[in-house]
Amino acid sequence: MKRLDFLGVPGIGKTTTYHLLRDMRRSHNDFLLFEEAYNEVIFTRLPSYLKVGDLFRRCSQKYPLSQRLFSAVNSWLVVKLDQARYQIEKANYWDSIHEMGEKYPAFLQLTLEGLGRQNITSSKIHPSDYYASFLKITNRLNQFVILRKYIDENAIIIFDSSFSHKIFSIVDFSKEIDPEIITQYFEVIPRPSAVAVFNLTPMEIAGRIRKRADSGYANAWHKPIINTNMLEYWVEIACEVSRLARLKLHDMGIPVIDVDGIKEPAVLAGEIRDFILFINQSPDSIQSESNNFM
Repeated sequence: MKRLDFLGVPGIGKTTTYHLLRDMRRSHNDFLLFEEAYNEVIFTRLPSYLKVGDLFRRCSQKYPLSQRLFSAVNSWLVVKLDQARYQIEKANYWDSIHEMGEKYPAFLQLTLEGLGRQNITSSKIHPSDYYASFLKITNRLNQFVILRKYIDENAIIIFDSSFSHKIFSIVDFSKEIDPEIITQYFEVIPRPSAVAVFNLTPMEIAGRIRKRADSGYANAWHKPIINTNMLEYWVEIACEVSRLARLKLHDMGIPVIDVDGIKEPAVLAGEIRDFILFINQSPDSIQSESNNFM
């Protein structure tokens, strides 16, 4: 598996560009978004009757049955698929965490130690917030290991909520930035095959965050500080973290595309697609996840 990470200050517009990439492919084999690849893997692990049910649902979308029948089948199937997915993830959970602990003990330790550090409004982390963050991180690790086990080693998978992007969860925003933490983090994470780094001025990012908040879309990173004068300070720190991370990626010899966040998301998605196609033509420039997982 060849993993392309997205990296950029939360609120810069990564996710919008990420979803547009689905429509930028010239072929389904060019690359897959994480959710697409993971769902394909999960689908192969499903009981036969659920595979048949899902195919029935897809056919029904093209050749509609009565709305009432389709709605009933769809509702039943969504529940069953969610249950099956949960069981697959539950069955693999501890094996995945154990495997990550064996292969990347420093990464696992550094990640879990950094839970909740992004909150600059308080030095105290509520136990429920810590537990929720712990589950979110370990579940993602589980999904990563499941995907790596069953996906083709030559497949290019794009990660929006990526290991590289998790650097923002490690940095303590209430203190002066320690470049050593950033260096240490990128030395111990599962090495990405390439990274798209999103760049924009702090003023532009803060403006976007406030605009989204006014529309009711402030995320968990920004809610505590959106209506305070701390937002601009937080964005400045985050931009510096992104800059230092970019330098470290370069020093490690990882292929990087610098994305100018001022451009339209559709334009950025096209540039990232071309970058993926270019580096995939050079076998020595982008390593597979199986080679990196040592």
